[in-house]
Amino acid sequence: MGEPHLLLFVLSPAGGSRGRRTPEDDPDQALLAKAREGDMEAFAELIREHEGRVYGIVCQYVKDEEEARDLTREVFYKAFRSLKRFRGSSKFSSWICRIAINRSIDHLRRKRNVRVESLDAPIATDGGGEVERELPDKAATPEELVTQDELGAKIREAVDQLSPKLRTVTILREYQGMSIEEISEVLKISSGTVKSRIFRARERLRGLLASYVEGSDVDEDDQSV
Repeated sequence: MGEPHLLLFVLSPAGGSRGRRTPEDDPDQALLAKAREGDMEAFAELIREHEGRVYGIVCQYVKDEEEARDLTREVFYKAFRSLKRFRGSSKFSSWICRIAINRSIDHLRRKRNVRVESLDAPIATDGGGEVERELPDKAATPEELVTQDELGAKIREAVDQLSPKLRTVTILREYQGMSIEEISEVLKISSGTVKSRIFRARERLRGLLASYVEGSDVDEDDQSV
């Protein structure tokens, strides 16, 4: 999914909605069992099945194809080294995506030498609650959003300005097309928390893209339902 779809996500009152998918048994269990026993061909098949999604997630974070390829290899190497410790409480696909997200965040933290929030380390307030990191609103004027390429660039910039938690649910939902339930499993948070973060992400993006949103005329029939 690309930026035009994401713009509809921003404009839609409900932030878009997809049908609930019924959880099924992990289709990778047979390959996973063989890989745990050292079957490299079985693990190679797992890589072939999931490398596209893993690469897509990593690429949304690092914005560099060569770095994304290197990090994708690291993700699968780490997964292979950790196979015997994988308890199977979630699907293999969810587990590998979680590794990809955390490895990407760790990479950005070290590369940029700035504090980036880990998925497993919420930002706590003195009162015991949580707060999202707010970044300056850099929404462009309507005149700057002339071409589709420019619009796509502005949307990508806006997504990059989201806090790590909100950016992650946006990437998984709008770029990777995951359902609420799949995101819940990947991030190990409740479906309600996923929905709340999607709502906050939509509101934040609406603010960052305010100049375009205010000047856009989107037909109600074209919005996500």
